[in-house]
Amino acid sequence: VNIISRGKGKSAVASAAYISGEKIKNEWDGVTHDYTRKEKVLVKNIIFPFLS
Repeated sequence: VNIISRGKGKSAVASAAYISGEKIKNEWDGVTHDYTRKEKVLVKNIIFPFLS
């Protein structure tokens, strides 16, 4: 388990998109992270905290 810190320039949304091989839009900054072409997907299910 790694800690993702926005203060250090990291993005939990980008990490989730990369790990799942999905396309996810970060509502905080509007950036879309698209890793749908990634071949080796580690995890496909993502669980978000309630009201996140």
